[in-house]
Amino acid sequence: RRAAPKGPPDKPKAAPASGKWELFEETNLVGSISGTVKKGSIFKTMSGNVYEVTGLTLQLVLELQPEVLILRNGETYKLVVKGFEEPLICQKLN
Repeated sequence: RRAAPKGPPDKPKAAPASGKWELFEETNLVGSISGTVKKGSIFKTMSGNVYEVTGLTLQLVLELQPEVLILRNGETYKLVVKGFEEPLICQKLN
């Protein structure tokens, strides 16, 4: 005898991130970005938010105030920067 499911299963409490990226903001990065972007790099947006790269990446870039699309999943942020080869996984510092 099996009971019929009573709706969607409970989400695990340990992982508040739903696995779904939501749009957080569309803006530009402050200043010119040149050289190597790697874990620990800090970026500030025109809107005043500050992000630190926490995911592994190694990119050589040269962009002047590039456009950035910022997606959020819980406390993790993904910066999709125009001109960069891959998105940056970051944490928000402010």
